[in-house]
Amino acid sequence: MRPRHAATALALSMTAFGAVAALASGNSGISLTPPLLSHAAVAGSVGSMTVSNATGQTMKTTVAVHPWLQAANGLASPNQAVSLGGVRVSASSFTLAPGASKAIGVTLTKVPAQGSTYGNVDVVSLPTKKSSGSGVSFGYRLVGSLRLTPVHTRVAARVGSVVVSGTHKSGGLSLAITNTGNLLAASGGSVYVRSGRAGANASISGVNILPGATVDVPFLSLDGVLPAGRYSLSGSVLLAGRRVASARTSFTLR
Repeated sequence: MRPRHAATALALSMTAFGAVAALASGNSGISLTPPLLSHAAVAGSVGSMTVSNATGQTMKTTVAVHPWLQAANGLASPNQAVSLGGVRVSASSFTLAPGASKAIGVTLTKVPAQGSTYGNVDVVSLPTKKSSGSGVSFGYRLVGSLRLTPVHTRVAARVGSVVVSGTHKSGGLSLAITNTGNLLAASGGSVYVRSGRAGANASISGVNILPGATVDVPFLSLDGVLPAGRYSLSGSVLLAGRRVASARTSFTLR
Protein backbone atom coordinates (compact mmCIF):
# COMPACT_ATOMS: atom_id res chain seq x y z
CA MET A 1 0.00 0.00 0.00
CA ARG A 2 1.32 3.42 -0.94
CA PRO A 3 1.86 5.67 2.10
CA ARG A 4 -0.30 8.78 2.13
CA HIS A 5 2.53 10.96 3.33
CA ALA A 6 6.24 10.62 3.98
CA ALA A 7 8.67 13.36 4.97
CA THR A 8 12.21 12.76 3.80
CA ALA A 9 14.98 14.90 5.29
CA LEU A 10 17.75 15.79 2.86
CA ALA A 11 21.04 16.78 4.47
CA LEU A 12 23.79 18.80 2.84
CA SER A 13 27.26 17.36 2.76
CA MET A 14 29.30 19.31 5.29
CA THR A 15 32.87 20.39 5.38
CA ALA A 16 34.29 20.67 8.87
CA PHE A 17 32.48 23.33 10.87
CA GLY A 18 29.89 24.29 8.32
CA ALA A 19 28.35 24.18 4.89
CA VAL A 20 25.11 25.29 3.41
CA ALA A 21 23.59 27.71 0.94
CA ALA A 22 20.75 25.89 -0.75
CA LEU A 23 19.38 22.42 -0.45
CA ALA A 24 18.16 21.85 -3.95
CA SER A 25 19.32 22.43 -7.49
CA GLY A 26 18.46 25.70 -9.17
CA ASN A 27 16.37 28.14 -7.15
CA SER A 28 13.98 25.65 -5.55
CA GLY A 29 14.32 24.51 -1.97
CA ILE A 30 15.18 25.97 1.41
CA SER A 31 18.25 28.15 1.83
CA LEU A 32 20.19 29.63 4.73
CA THR A 33 22.34 32.73 4.30
CA PRO A 34 25.01 33.39 5.24
CA PRO A 35 26.13 29.76 5.72
CA LEU A 36 28.78 30.93 8.20
CA LEU A 37 28.16 33.59 10.84
CA SER A 38 31.35 34.84 12.48
CA HIS A 39 31.56 37.52 15.18
CA ALA A 40 33.63 38.41 18.22
CA ALA A 41 32.38 36.69 21.37
CA VAL A 42 30.87 39.73 23.06
CA ALA A 43 27.54 39.75 24.87
CA GLY A 44 24.64 41.00 22.78
CA SER A 45 23.62 40.65 19.15
CA VAL A 46 26.18 38.82 17.01
CA GLY A 47 24.32 38.98 13.71
CA SER A 48 21.54 37.23 11.84
CA MET A 49 20.92 34.44 9.32
CA THR A 50 18.03 34.32 6.84
CA VAL A 51 15.94 31.24 6.03
CA SER A 52 14.23 31.43 2.61
CA ASN A 53 11.54 29.18 1.15
CA ALA A 54 11.52 28.63 -2.62
CA THR A 55 9.74 25.25 -2.54
CA GLY A 56 6.24 26.36 -3.57
CA GLN A 57 4.89 24.84 -0.33
CA THR A 58 4.22 26.27 3.11
CA MET A 59 6.96 24.95 5.39
CA LYS A 60 7.00 24.46 9.16
CA THR A 61 10.53 25.41 10.19
CA THR A 62 12.53 24.96 13.38
CA VAL A 63 15.90 26.49 14.26
CA ALA A 64 18.25 25.22 16.96
CA VAL A 65 21.88 25.91 17.87
CA HIS A 66 24.13 23.02 18.94
CA PRO A 67 27.83 22.65 19.73
CA TRP A 68 30.14 20.81 17.37
CA LEU A 69 31.54 17.39 18.25
CA GLN A 70 34.96 16.67 16.76
CA ALA A 71 36.14 13.09 16.36
CA ALA A 72 39.74 11.92 16.59
CA ASN A 73 39.90 11.81 12.77
CA GLY A 74 39.10 15.54 12.65
CA LEU A 75 35.55 15.25 11.32
CA ALA A 76 33.01 17.49 13.04
CA SER A 77 29.30 16.83 13.48
CA PRO A 78 26.45 18.60 15.31
CA ASN A 79 25.81 17.42 18.86
CA GLN A 80 22.03 17.44 18.62
CA ALA A 81 21.63 16.13 22.16
CA VAL A 82 22.35 19.54 23.71
CA SER A 83 21.90 23.22 22.95
CA LEU A 84 24.84 25.60 22.67
CA GLY A 85 25.00 27.37 26.01
CA GLY A 86 24.75 31.14 26.11
CA VAL A 87 23.36 31.47 22.57
CA ARG A 88 19.76 32.43 21.79
CA VAL A 89 17.92 32.77 18.47
CA SER A 90 15.06 35.21 17.93
CA ALA A 91 12.74 32.56 16.45
CA SER A 92 13.00 28.83 17.03
CA SER A 93 9.77 27.75 15.32
CA PHE A 94 7.78 29.43 12.54
CA THR A 95 5.91 28.86 9.27
CA LEU A 96 7.27 30.07 5.94
CA ALA A 97 4.91 30.68 3.03
CA PRO A 98 6.12 30.00 -0.53
CA GLY A 99 8.60 32.68 -1.52
CA ALA A 100 8.90 34.02 2.02
CA SER A 101 12.06 34.63 4.06
CA LYS A 102 12.70 35.17 7.75
CA ALA A 103 15.72 36.75 9.42
CA ILE A 104 16.86 34.93 12.56
CA GLY A 105 18.72 37.10 15.05
CA VAL A 106 21.49 35.44 17.06
CA THR A 107 22.38 36.73 20.53
CA LEU A 108 25.20 35.77 22.87
CA THR A 109 23.64 36.06 26.31
CA LYS A 110 26.81 35.22 28.24
CA VAL A 111 30.44 35.07 27.17
CA PRO A 112 31.87 31.59 27.96
CA ALA A 113 34.72 31.34 30.44
CA GLN A 114 37.17 30.39 27.68
CA GLY A 115 36.17 33.51 25.72
CA SER A 116 34.88 31.79 22.58
CA THR A 117 32.27 29.34 21.37
CA TYR A 118 31.76 27.36 18.17
CA GLY A 119 28.51 25.77 17.09
CA ASN A 120 26.10 24.97 14.29
CA VAL A 121 22.74 26.42 13.36
CA ASP A 122 20.41 23.52 12.58
CA VAL A 123 17.41 24.36 10.36
CA VAL A 124 14.71 21.77 9.63
CA SER A 125 11.78 22.52 7.29
CA LEU A 126 8.82 20.20 6.65
CA PRO A 127 5.69 20.85 4.57
CA THR A 128 2.55 21.70 6.55
CA LYS A 129 0.28 19.79 4.16
CA LYS A 130 0.35 16.20 3.05
CA SER A 131 1.50 15.52 -0.46
CA SER A 132 -0.91 14.51 -3.17
CA GLY A 133 -0.07 12.33 -6.12
CA SER A 134 3.06 10.31 -5.34
CA GLY A 135 2.47 10.52 -1.59
CA VAL A 136 6.05 11.64 -0.97
CA SER A 137 6.87 15.03 0.52
CA PHE A 138 10.37 16.39 0.87
CA GLY A 139 11.74 17.89 4.04
CA TYR A 140 14.93 19.88 4.32
CA ARG A 141 17.76 20.12 6.79
CA LEU A 142 20.44 22.79 6.63
CA VAL A 143 23.47 23.05 8.90
CA GLY A 144 25.10 26.44 9.17
CA SER A 145 28.17 27.34 11.18
CA LEU A 146 28.49 29.81 14.07
CA ARG A 147 31.91 31.05 15.14
CA LEU A 148 32.08 33.42 18.10
CA THR A 149 35.79 34.09 18.28
CA PRO A 150 37.78 35.25 21.32
CA VAL A 151 38.48 38.92 21.91
CA HIS A 152 41.70 37.87 23.62
CA THR A 153 43.21 34.97 21.71
CA ARG A 154 45.00 32.16 23.50
CA VAL A 155 46.82 29.73 21.21
CA ALA A 156 48.15 26.61 22.95
CA ALA A 157 48.36 22.86 22.45
CA ARG A 158 49.25 19.63 24.20
CA VAL A 159 51.00 16.86 22.27
CA GLY A 160 50.17 13.23 22.94
CA SER A 161 51.33 9.94 21.51
CA VAL A 162 51.96 8.75 17.96
CA VAL A 163 49.00 6.85 16.53
CA VAL A 164 50.04 4.01 14.20
CA SER A 165 47.52 2.82 11.63
CA GLY A 166 48.33 -0.41 9.79
CA THR A 167 51.88 -1.69 9.45
CA HIS A 168 55.18 -0.39 8.12
CA LYS A 169 54.19 -1.81 4.71
CA SER A 170 50.87 0.00 4.49
CA GLY A 171 49.31 2.54 6.81
CA GLY A 172 50.10 5.88 8.33
CA LEU A 173 51.38 7.81 11.32
CA SER A 174 49.46 10.52 13.17
CA LEU A 175 50.21 12.69 16.18
CA ALA A 176 47.55 13.27 18.84
CA ILE A 177 47.23 17.05 19.29
CA THR A 178 44.90 18.71 21.80
CA ASN A 179 43.91 22.33 21.26
CA THR A 180 44.17 23.79 24.78
CA GLY A 181 43.63 27.37 23.61
CA ASN A 182 40.40 29.20 22.80
CA LEU A 183 40.67 29.58 19.02
CA LEU A 184 39.63 27.19 16.25
CA ALA A 185 43.04 26.75 14.68
CA ALA A 186 44.82 24.78 11.97
CA SER A 187 47.65 22.46 12.97
CA GLY A 188 51.11 22.43 11.41
CA GLY A 189 54.75 21.83 12.16
CA SER A 190 57.43 19.30 11.37
CA VAL A 191 58.78 16.14 12.94
CA TYR A 192 61.70 13.76 12.53
CA VAL A 193 61.40 10.02 13.22
CA ARG A 194 64.47 7.84 13.57
CA SER A 195 65.74 4.48 14.71
CA GLY A 196 69.16 2.88 14.58
CA ARG A 197 68.63 1.93 10.95
CA ALA A 198 66.35 4.52 9.36
CA GLY A 199 64.78 7.94 9.67
CA ALA A 200 62.42 10.34 7.93
CA ASN A 201 61.41 13.99 8.03
CA ALA A 202 57.71 14.80 7.77
CA SER A 203 55.30 17.73 7.90
CA ILE A 204 52.25 17.77 10.17
CA SER A 205 49.05 18.13 8.14
CA GLY A 206 46.89 21.23 8.44
CA VAL A 207 43.72 20.17 10.30
CA ASN A 208 41.32 22.60 12.01
CA ILE A 209 41.04 21.68 15.71
CA LEU A 210 38.30 22.97 18.00
CA PRO A 211 39.23 24.32 21.44
CA GLY A 212 39.32 21.38 23.84
CA ALA A 213 39.31 18.75 21.08
CA THR A 214 42.00 16.13 20.45
CA VAL A 215 42.69 15.14 16.85
CA ASP A 216 45.05 12.51 15.47
CA VAL A 217 46.78 14.67 12.86
CA PRO A 218 48.51 12.74 10.02
CA PHE A 219 52.17 13.38 9.33
CA LEU A 220 53.51 10.38 7.38
CA SER A 221 52.10 7.76 5.00
CA LEU A 222 53.67 4.33 5.27
CA ASP A 223 54.42 2.39 2.12
CA GLY A 224 57.54 0.54 3.09
CA VAL A 225 59.45 3.79 3.61
CA LEU A 226 60.42 2.67 7.12
CA PRO A 227 61.27 -0.83 8.32
CA ALA A 228 59.57 -2.39 11.33
CA GLY A 229 61.12 -1.42 14.63
CA ARG A 230 61.18 1.00 17.53
CA TYR A 231 61.34 4.73 16.67
CA SER A 232 61.73 8.03 18.46
CA LEU A 233 59.99 11.21 17.31
CA SER A 234 60.99 14.82 17.85
CA GLY A 235 59.82 18.09 16.37
CA SER A 236 57.61 21.13 16.84
CA VAL A 237 53.86 21.69 16.60
CA LEU A 238 52.13 24.80 15.26
CA LEU A 239 48.60 26.09 15.75
CA ALA A 240 47.38 29.09 13.76
CA GLY A 241 50.93 29.42 12.44
CA ARG A 242 52.48 29.78 15.90
CA ARG A 243 54.85 27.33 17.52
CA VAL A 244 52.95 26.07 20.57
CA ALA A 245 54.58 22.82 21.68
CA SER A 246 57.49 20.45 21.26
CA ALA A 247 56.88 16.86 20.22
CA ARG A 248 59.01 14.16 21.80
CA THR A 249 57.83 10.56 22.09
CA SER A 250 58.47 7.03 20.82
CA PHE A 251 56.46 4.35 19.02
CA THR A 252 56.76 0.92 17.43
CA LEU A 253 56.16 -0.06 13.81
CA ARG A 254 55.09 -3.66 13.20
